[in-house]
Amino acid sequence: MSDETPRQNRRIVDGRDVVGVIGLGLLSYGTWQVYQPAAFIVAGVVLIAAAIALARVK
Repeated sequence: MSDETPRQNRRIVDGRDVVGVIGLGLLSYGTWQVYQPAAFIVAGVVLIAAAIALARVK
């Protein structure tokens, strides 16, 4: 038997997190190619939406 608690067995970062960060980077970069200030706005809005969604889960 293992003395590990379920909390120790969890990963901090999983594949969905990596894909989400890459997607945010690509979205921001694509927006940067069209209009540079809009890239910061898009990235900020996506991060705020993610923070709100995660806050509702807890």
